[in-house]
Amino acid sequence: MEMAVGARTNCKSILYIDQKHTRKHMGELFTPQFMDRRLYNEWETTTARKVLTQHCPEALDPKVSEEMTKIIESVEKQMLESCQV
Repeated sequence: MEMAVGARTNCKSILYIDQKHTRKHMGELFTPQFMDRRLYNEWETTTARKVLTQHCPEALDPKVSEEMTKIIESVEKQMLESCQV
């Protein structure tokens, strides 16, 4: 059974992973956009510190904030009621 990483050409099996072009461009597939693969200590001393000191989030719209408060209060009430068995 052939795997997705290869193909058959003239009864000869070609593994794409063995090809120079594949190896050259393989890093592009495995480089995450939204995840940092550095060790936690490295990330913490650079990126995390920068974010924590420089990030200034915008205030929530009052209507959104009010709605979120209602949802949180509703969930808290449900949790309390379910604990009073």
